[in-house]
Amino acid sequence: MNCPVCSYQDITGDTCPNCDADLRVIRMLQALPQVPTQSPWPLRIALLLLIIAIGLGVATNFIFSRPQLNTVVITQPSPVTPQKPPEPTTYTVQAGDNLSAIAQKLCGQGVSLQTMVQANPQLIGRENYLEVGQVLKIPHCQEDI
Repeated sequence: MNCPVCSYQDITGDTCPNCDADLRVIRMLQALPQVPTQSPWPLRIALLLLIIAIGLGVATNFIFSRPQLNTVVITQPSPVTPQKPPEPTTYTVQAGDNLSAIAQKLCGQGVSLQTMVQANPQLIGRENYLEVGQVLKIPHCQEDI
């Protein structure tokens, strides 16, 4: 046996006399029975048959499959007609009316004076001074509550 470390030749014991390498493991491996190596041809033939089968499957699918065409129908959009906002209700001021009482009576509890003033810009700065017979716009208060 030759030493794998220093290449000393014709060693008969378990230790190399030149480099003191332990050769027992190498001798045990050499004592194992040899396994016959198989030819790589059966594996190559199996891989070749697998590649041919995959190719045939893809080709068959490509040739015999029906094309799936998706058609899209585009129609003219319908014209959008803008809706007019609903006309506000009006109220004619009577003697003894004030703006908060009108808002509470026509719109309900919780409507602020600002909602009434926004609907009637002529009241800015004179919210507490209403004239009898004055026509006020009453907003759609249910949206603001």
